[in-house]
Amino acid sequence: MTALMSDLRNNAKSRDSPPPKWMRKEIWDGLWDIWDTPKFKNLQNRYRQNRLSNRNGLGVALSASGSISIHQHARRMYKKNGGNPVLFQKAFERCHRRNKGQGPFVDKKSKNTLETYTEKLKQNQSQSDGPTMLPSVKASCIIYPEAWAEASETENAKKIQELEKELEKQRVEMKKNIEQGIKDALTSLSMNLIQHPSPEHLSASAPGYFPPHPGYYPAPGQHHPFQYQPSSRDHSPDEHHTRD
Repeated sequence: MTALMSDLRNNAKSRDSPPPKWMRKEIWDGLWDIWDTPKFKNLQNRYRQNRLSNRNGLGVALSASGSISIHQHARRMYKKNGGNPVLFQKAFERCHRRNKGQGPFVDKKSKNTLETYTEKLKQNQSQSDGPTMLPSVKASCIIYPEAWAEASETENAKKIQELEKELEKQRVEMKKNIEQGIKDALTSLSMNLIQHPSPEHLSASAPGYFPPHPGYYPAPGQHHPFQYQPSSRDHSPDEHHTRD
């Protein structure tokens, strides 16, 4: 659909051009209302610049498939092959090599990508414990998604991975600093309690102290449970006690 809209727009040149025979006039006018907006034109210019970029020495992005996507080519090859799925490499070559997939590659990136993908498949088949990557059938062709994801990795994807690694490194360092800060704070608090104990801690360590039962509240006139409770041994020697 995207390729169709692009062909319509490029062939029409202007709003005054007549619409295709199969399209109503009001739909054609609605399309031009979108194509004439500044937002659409800015996107169009940005995509044009991306297609013409050098891509770090790989050259301009090219394709030999015209307005037909690789998935459509794969389906055509699937039907031509008697209803049997075709290898993804064949569909890729059909779209990125001249002379219907038999000639040279249209750009360096396509060549490098397919070579990397093929090498990943060879490594997968040569595993001593057996293949670790499994194929799947998509758009009537057999593809190894993991190998393709690695082979088609772009420079931007590599930069994103490097950024993710850096963020993970910073996260680990921040966690380490937080844990160390908590440890230092607890150590400082313990030292402060040892050097400057509170009255509650002193009374709790005095003889005759028994911690109160949870929920205990002293009645009026009774001692607070955290206060020191004198025992009979605390009387002075001068006092004489008689037994009834």
